Amino acid sequence: TSGEPLRLPVFVARGAQEGPTVAVLGGVHGDEYEGPHAIRTVFSSLDPASLSGTFVGVPQTNPPAFAAGTRTSALDGLNLARVFPGSPDGQPTEQIAHHLSESIIAKCDFLIDLHSSGTLWSMPTLVGYNARESDAGRRSGEAAMAFGAPVVWGHPDIARGRTVTEAADRDIPWLYAECPGGGWLHLDSAALYARGVRNVMPHLGMLPGP
Repeated sequence: TSGEPLRLPVFVARGAQEGPTVAVLGGVHGDEYEGPHAIRTVFSSLDPASLSGTFVGVPQTNPPAFAAGTRTSALDGLNLARVFPGSPDGQPTEQIAHHLSESIIAKCDFLIDLHSSGTLWSMPTLVGYNARESDAGRRSGEAAMAFGAPVVWGHPDIARGRTVTEAADRDIPWLYAECPGGGWLHLDSAALYARGVRNVMPHLGMLPGP
């Protein structure tokens, strides 16, 4: 609304071998800190020589909300997790959703969205997946078990406007994760998220090991 450009940092590690592209999103809400920390941890641990495919991490997908420490954007009051696929000509949050949809989600083979409970909610640590009877659903379910969260939650359906529904509409398998949150960074949850992503990558054939 001020005319200032919004910049989204994107971390890309391209492997020496061909393989799938996994996109990992964090900070869809501005009061979620474990996902951004985990994405930076995973990115810094990757060796392109042993990587097959491409890791794309967007640690902070909602800079206006992050700057305010709030669930919704301080620019337009919108919730980024409710406006996908967004609009190139809409409010700032809708424009962010549009660019994430077209530049990140549409170009990946697997999507992982790392959330937390933020300041207003309380949830167990869990991984959710697409439980529809489809190839994308089967692949989502298998990856959910590889992730390693204490709670695994299958969703035959999920509310519109989210990153994962945008992926589902494109037949892209997906996972999302939640953890207790509270408005500050829980390093144990962030470490579990980083391990979870690192567990999924060999499952997808991107890294060596089980």
